[in-house]
Amino acid sequence: GNFDKGITLCQLTHPGVSYIAHEQLMGYMITKYRDELVAFVIERLNSNLSSSFVFASSERIGILRMCGYLADDKLFDVLKKSWEYENHKSELLGDYFWACSHCCGDNASVLLEPIFDMWASLSDKEETEGFGTPRNSFAAHEIHWALKKYVPKKAIDYFIEQTKREELTWPITYMLHGIDHPNVVNYMAHYFAQKEEELEGTDYFNSFLSSSIDVWKRDYKSNNKAMSESSKAELYKLWSNINLSKYIRLQSFKLWSATYLEYDKELLIDFQYDTVLYDAILRQRIEQKDITAIPLFIEKIRDSKNSGYWWQFARDFWTSDLSKLLDEELDKKSYDEIMDIENYSVSMISELINKMNFDEAEIILLKHWDKIKQSPQFIQT
Repeated sequence: GNFDKGITLCQLTHPGVSYIAHEQLMGYMITKYRDELVAFVIERLNSNLSSSFVFASSERIGILRMCGYLADDKLFDVLKKSWEYENHKSELLGDYFWACSHCCGDNASVLLEPIFDMWASLSDKEETEGFGTPRNSFAAHEIHWALKKYVPKKAIDYFIEQTKREELTWPITYMLHGIDHPNVVNYMAHYFAQKEEELEGTDYFNSFLSSSIDVWKRDYKSNNKAMSESSKAELYKLWSNINLSKYIRLQSFKLWSATYLEYDKELLIDFQYDTVLYDAILRQRIEQKDITAIPLFIEKIRDSKNSGYWWQFARDFWTSDLSKLLDEELDKKSYDEIMDIENYSVSMISELINKMNFDEAEIILLKHWDKIKQSPQFIQT
């Protein structure tokens, strides 16, 4: 019940830092003492509303962070006044951003507009080469991580609206990626679709586009945290709509399939012959070990000019039918293809033999030994 120590704890630990004990303690404090904490931070901030602040800016950091955790609309007025009186706006910009995003109620623009204006005014020139500009870096790290954990639902639409400001389009978009909210994933799908369409037919590469689902896959792998049903439902509405462009359908499906829910299998089967999504859906079914997709998978490998691309999805999923197909592939390969160390399909075949049942692998290796015995890849196999 010592609220001052709670403020000190917030002062020492940014909400974006992954510190489970701190997060659990904050959750416990707010659950047990919410009303008392709200009254406490209102009183402390009100005592500061003068030209000369009663307590140091370092303590205001802790109070503002506590405001964000409380996420209570009753803090709206005091935060608005606190910002108006604040004489260290630039130093505390991130903490005001955190607090006001969570306490803005239904009037996000009132609290957030001056903060976004200051964000937009930050320099777009790198101070240290390779570390990004102050404008781009502002919400790219701790704030981004914090908003992923604690989504400010009432501020999301305002965030998205502000992407129309040219100077903030990229930094806000980067801040939003990976946030689990239907409106955010809808925005991200359209953003990625636009980028894909712009790049089509060019030699340009967009690393953000190519890694669009990495943040979701990392969370799923490390924390078993799947995308929420509401966000997936929003993306499903996009990729299942055959009247939308191929770009938005492909990018929304890519995001939708980044994590897996049990009922996804039926939805994938429903669209397995979709012209635009055929390859993407087949890949997802194989990655999710859907054995009913094996016949289509075999057909795809047989017909593909780049069979190595498709073989890679069989790394963790194997059947006797795939063993027979792999045997057929080796039959078709010429000696020159076998010896070409840059031939990806040959590389994948040798890797997959290593993962096969020992007896099956031995039969295939012995059958083709005369053709493969001088290949470094197969000697190692």
